[in-house]
Amino acid sequence: MSKETFLKSFYQFREWDFDKPVLINPNETMGDIDPVALWRSDDRIVLDVTPALVDRVRQANITPELSDREIAKRVLGNERFALYRGVVTFTEHPVPQPPCCEHASLRVLTRKDKRALELMKMTCTEPELAHGQVAIDDDLVVGVFKDDVLVGAASLWFWGNDLADIGVITGPKFRNNGVASAVVAEICNRAIAMGRTPIYRCDDDNIASVKLALALGFEVAVVGTDIIVEE
Repeated sequence: MSKETFLKSFYQFREWDFDKPVLINPNETMGDIDPVALWRSDDRIVLDVTPALVDRVRQANITPELSDREIAKRVLGNERFALYRGVVTFTEHPVPQPPCCEHASLRVLTRKDKRALELMKMTCTEPELAHGQVAIDDDLVVGVFKDDVLVGAASLWFWGNDLADIGVITGPKFRNNGVASAVVAEICNRAIAMGRTPIYRCDDDNIASVKLALALGFEVAVVGTDIIVEE
């Protein structure tokens, strides 16, 4: 799957019009604090906006050449705001399995492993769990065990017919030793074997997560920016 083919599938899943260079999408999940989200891919831009701002955005003459900050100024006027960026990456090629920590093993998790996953989650913070987005009932879950203890897990959410979104969490004591890379590579290859293109999303300022994706061969396809109104 080429980048353009991936983008078409991504747009289709989101129900966006791929042929429009600038797309304004009313989104009722947006609110007063987070009224606008920008999605950039090559020479296209999608604006998810709260319905109350649709007319203002349409009159703002938005083009892909404008910076995120300039777009925010045009839409919000004199209101103070902050920008929070994330990336959407994908890969079309199988990923070489990197080495994991010593005495570790990988396998698919089932509902019998629910307690093991809960115990590992108890060692993580709420923000880490919110970003990782792994649950035992996801479409596919793979775990890394060390001495019979679950120390890392990755899961897939199936998007449409041909995409699979990856989530990953790792126990704090087992970071920076190959656990995350090993479990992401494993579930990535399983997605490809099922005929799906794996997607890895992360915040732009999460340097470790970005490096992990790029090191495994993922390519940045979309950059998303949340525009947050500040008090």
